[in-house]
Amino acid sequence: MASMGTRFQQEQPDLEVVPPETGLYPLPTPPLAAATRESSPKEQPGGIGLDGTQPTLPQIESQTAKGSKRTILGLSVPVFWAVVVVLVILLAGAIGGGVGGGLSAQRKSVSDPKASSGNNSDSGDGNSNNGNSGDDNSSDSDSTTSSAVPTATPSPTSSSPTDSLVPTDGCPGVNNQVYTPFSADGKPIPIRAGQAPQKFQEQCWTNWANTDSTHDILRTYTPTLENCLSVCAEYNKAYATNLRNNVGVGGGFCVAITIVKEHAGFCYLKNGTGTNDTMGSPNSYSSALLLTSTE
Repeated sequence: MASMGTRFQQEQPDLEVVPPETGLYPLPTPPLAAATRESSPKEQPGGIGLDGTQPTLPQIESQTAKGSKRTILGLSVPVFWAVVVVLVILLAGAIGGGVGGGLSAQRKSVSDPKASSGNNSDSGDGNSNNGNSGDDNSSDSDSTTSSAVPTATPSPTSSSPTDSLVPTDGCPGVNNQVYTPFSADGKPIPIRAGQAPQKFQEQCWTNWANTDSTHDILRTYTPTLENCLSVCAEYNKAYATNLRNNVGVGGGFCVAITIVKEHAGFCYLKNGTGTNDTMGSPNSYSSALLLTSTE
């Protein structure tokens, strides 16, 4: 055995030959430090605290959470909730505005009821007929009226000073004043071209009621006494033109008018004056007479 070890050493000087372990040649024991090398605190998972204890899993997660910011949809938590609050406020405002606009439009659509088609059929008929319902001329007037204006009979309605459908006249300041009506182009209205403009004398507290020889040519609503006079003047101009052209017309010239100052009261065009009958309510009527000759 000795000779073999010597031979190997001679052939390979750098190689140490260790004979197998026997009772005479036990193998050397490695150093304790190399076999029992303790891991450093940095290599231990989770690290070791100052007190020498290893941290628990919740402690590790808490430390990890502290080291990183929490986000929602890429936004930090305060920014995310601020955006949510702003969106909720805008949505609530839009819904409230839409509901308020709808309710406002609904209230507006029902706040203006249809205006009454007229007022006080008894007073209107009394103004037209004055108790002479059997007069033939009155029947002709009715047929003319039906073709010119609506024939709906006004219903009795109490009016107030602020009622916009009550015709106005300017009384008593206009009583016995002379008025010249104008057309839409701002020019006075003659009966025939080249003649003097038509003039009317206004009369307060006057109702020219129908008689056996007079009748209403037509009736229509006008907001003022002057508007009624303009209708009368335009009618006379058209009537004279039709006569010149041999066009068959009836009713005669408008020589007087009367308005009823009640809710939706009518403007009456008359072929004569007849009788002044206010039927116990003089403040409800105003009239006017044509001063210009129809010849």
